[in-house]
Amino acid sequence: MYVAKRISLQSSLLLECNTFAGLRGYGVTSGVSKCAAKAKSLPTKPKGPLTGGYNPDDVQVGLYSWWLTNNYFRPALQGKPANLLDTSNVCAGTHKDTKFVMMLPPPNVTGILHMGHALTVSIQDTLARWHRMQGIETMWLPGYDHAGIATQTVVENQLKEKGLTRHMLGRTAFTKAVWKWKGEKVDSIYEQFCELGCSLDWSRKVFTMDSGFSSAVTEAFVQLYDKGLITRRKRLVNWCCTLRSAISDIEVDSMQVDGPTRIKVPGYNEPVTFGVLHKCAFQVANSEGETSCMRLSVATTRPETILGDVAVAVHSQDKRYEHLHGGYVLHPLSSQLLPIIIDDELVDPSFGTGVVKITPAHDENDFAAAKRHGLHGKSIIDESGLIDCPTAPNFHKMPRFEARNMIIEYLKEKDLYMGASDHNMVLSICSRSGDVIEPRFCSQWYLDCKDMSKKALEAVHEKRLEIIPTHMERDWRRWLENIQDWCISRQLWWGHQIPAYKVQGMNSVVNGELSEMWVVGRNEGEARERAAKQLSKDPASIDLVQDEDVLDTWFSSGLFPFASLGWPNTDAEDFKQYYPGNIIETGNDILFFWVARMVMLGQELTDTLPFRQVYLHGMVRDGTGKKMSKSLGNVIDPMDVIHGIDLATMQQRLDESNLSDKEKNRAKGWQKKQYPNGIMPCGADALRLTFIASSGQGKDLNLDMTKFLNSKAFCNKIWNALKFATAHFHGNADLSHGIDSESLKPTALQDKWILNRLAVAIQKSNKSLRDFNFPGYYDAFHDFWLDDLCDVYIELAKPILLRDKENSTPLQLAEKEMTLKTLHMCIETGLLLLAPVMPYISEHLYQHLPWSNTKCTSIFENRFPEESNFEHYYNTKADESMSWLIEVCKAIRSIPLRQLNPKANSYAHIVPKNAQIEECLRANLDVIKLLSRAKHVRIENESVNDMEKPSMSHGFITCVCPAPCHVFLRVEGEVQRIEVEREIIRLQKKSYKQRRIWER
Repeated sequence: MYVAKRISLQSSLLLECNTFAGLRGYGVTSGVSKCAAKAKSLPTKPKGPLTGGYNPDDVQVGLYSWWLTNNYFRPALQGKPANLLDTSNVCAGTHKDTKFVMMLPPPNVTGILHMGHALTVSIQDTLARWHRMQGIETMWLPGYDHAGIATQTVVENQLKEKGLTRHMLGRTAFTKAVWKWKGEKVDSIYEQFCELGCSLDWSRKVFTMDSGFSSAVTEAFVQLYDKGLITRRKRLVNWCCTLRSAISDIEVDSMQVDGPTRIKVPGYNEPVTFGVLHKCAFQVANSEGETSCMRLSVATTRPETILGDVAVAVHSQDKRYEHLHGGYVLHPLSSQLLPIIIDDELVDPSFGTGVVKITPAHDENDFAAAKRHGLHGKSIIDESGLIDCPTAPNFHKMPRFEARNMIIEYLKEKDLYMGASDHNMVLSICSRSGDVIEPRFCSQWYLDCKDMSKKALEAVHEKRLEIIPTHMERDWRRWLENIQDWCISRQLWWGHQIPAYKVQGMNSVVNGELSEMWVVGRNEGEARERAAKQLSKDPASIDLVQDEDVLDTWFSSGLFPFASLGWPNTDAEDFKQYYPGNIIETGNDILFFWVARMVMLGQELTDTLPFRQVYLHGMVRDGTGKKMSKSLGNVIDPMDVIHGIDLATMQQRLDESNLSDKEKNRAKGWQKKQYPNGIMPCGADALRLTFIASSGQGKDLNLDMTKFLNSKAFCNKIWNALKFATAHFHGNADLSHGIDSESLKPTALQDKWILNRLAVAIQKSNKSLRDFNFPGYYDAFHDFWLDDLCDVYIELAKPILLRDKENSTPLQLAEKEMTLKTLHMCIETGLLLLAPVMPYISEHLYQHLPWSNTKCTSIFENRFPEESNFEHYYNTKADESMSWLIEVCKAIRSIPLRQLNPKANSYAHIVPKNAQIEECLRANLDVIKLLSRAKHVRIENESVNDMEKPSMSHGFITCVCPAPCHVFLRVEGEVQRIEVEREIIRLQKKSYKQRRIWER
């Protein structure tokens, strides 16, 4: 039921995004279209007071394109704000000497933003708008990442549906197909950012495969290679046989397997069983190959790797095998002699049989052991997951897990299989393909990170780089102090092809290993010149072949802070103006994989930290604390929260997904339980507000629809407050030019109090934003709007503003005028407090204020409220007095009897404890009556006889009140008895429910 309106809005935003992508040559290149040019006059200036109800879709339409065409998101140029040509109209003033520069973590070009992205942009846009409204030149840089593995996987899956593979197409044709897919999908990313209200400078949009960025990647590789930091070596890597590529640790998921478990593996018709420990026999032999009657039992979860065994190891202190030290065993499949080695680091004599087989090319621990003992291994599983062992023709070219079963059968036939047992294990799974990771020994390019990591550690230790929250510094140190060389090559076709070239005809064999000659250059010509210099040959005689591999996506992402601004051209205007940045804000799960690498590469290549602060938010989880997963059905699309979606459409998406039938059924069940009526439209402001309210530093966020709906209700509350206020603002000549805070001199208690509360909210908002305390910022403006302005002040203002002018005394008219001016100050300033986090509704409502035309065209041309401009409103005495009155009223209204039967609460008696509060109460009886809704309020004297006090009289109930006074509520006759009985029953039920919760 929400789909049609959403499609219309998305089409509008898509046009906006394409238009402004054209400003810098990306997307549409024809510049600003006629439609976007028309947006300079949008939205149409409303006439008269606010009408109708709050509808987030109606509020958002047109505003984003209007912001874009008026350049509200572009940083100041030549010392003047870019948003207005006439600087005399600039409300925020010219920029300060400092700048605020921040980059958006570039999302993958796979086209869909998730809740983690929505959290990031909610925080970042709040920071960007806040700094911009302080008059600080602000540049928030957008971009998107080519996402090598993720993008290639998507396109390959599309080809698979057509019966094609990338190898059938060839590299050139496949790359063209990916570029075509990227062109179709990239607009949806910008559409979503626009819907979220992100004030990004789209004129500087960057794609990590753009020619300029690609040149920067090449330059970085060459410089690091020339420094001796990049080398080509043969090591074990995480290998995905489906992708036929090495992958990074972050792309590996861990699956706990408890005992025999059948798991679906790509490329196999039947599930493969894991969680079994197989035992096989190795016959003991002498150096001549003569066997004895003794056999060593060796346990393994991977029988297929026996083909690659080069030795067996025992512990030096294991008495069972002391006599075998220096001996041999026969390989159970090839009968080759294998040495028995002593390795106390590898072998645990208490585990299994105390004998471990050594397979250097397929296990990290075995590789280290083989290196210690000078053993050489060979890979017996090729890049596609097939057995690569010509000396074992029965298993050669057989899929690895099929070979596992065949090897077990062979061992049984030879009486070398000694049974199996259940085994708990952790299985490494490729997060992209779902394939089981194969540790594989192969040649890759590695970046030495040791010295760079030391510099990154020093930056934090010396306080040049601040990590927020500070407890994440422990993780920073732990990872960087134990850093390993970084494998930066990937066997993909989509990405930055490595600028390394193999010199043909220069192979040699060193220590039994094939050695190749490689040269690096910014292009083939430079590489040929380098090779010719090394070989003292004519460049024309040298034949080069470029490495087909591409660089790890994290490598290019690590260059983003400076490569996106024109590096290696350090004279580029953007580089000089906006590098280094101020802050990077991102999820704490990529502190190491991205943030640390940006810091390391930034210092190494630019001699400068790329930013001074790192703010880390937590992971977004569902309402029960579970990680969001498509297979669980608990993933919430940010666009669905903004525009709404019905349950049928949600479940249709599951039907169209690539989940298994079991996963689809489970996900549908969860969705039906959580969203029986679908998701109600809440709007972008409510979505952003929820994230800001929930984003404690580094803490995970548990989100459910209730929080979004509560945020929408808050928006509705503000809307209704503006409806009331603008109805009285319009037509008042005194308000047509706004009110200067210095000229406002309130005399009434409620006016002094609300302006004090406003000053406190401004102080708390600014302090919270400076401290990255986003929940504190939310509490500041939320409490002001909801608790102070709407629930108290506007209620007190209603009877004053509704007075008939003809029947009012001069004193009453003066009171009405001051109330209007005070309300004006609170409404306008309150909207400015909301603007950074709730841009749509604050802008829309600002346009309905009668004085906005005479001040600033947009709310974002205004200064964010500063403490110094409102500190004269601080009034602790008024705050204390009004707090007493509010507490008294809350005490009266808290009695549930009034909710059951309002007529039962007609008389409130208040006994003050001192003269100060007595004076306050007697002077503000009208306030108490209005806010408590009590028909009669009586102030008793503390000195009256105890027997005459309400608490001692029949029909009175004591109200709990924090203020220095006693509050009593009189309930009479049969109503009293009935209502008290109902209240007792209610409290008994509440107590029972609470006890059940505690017991659980």
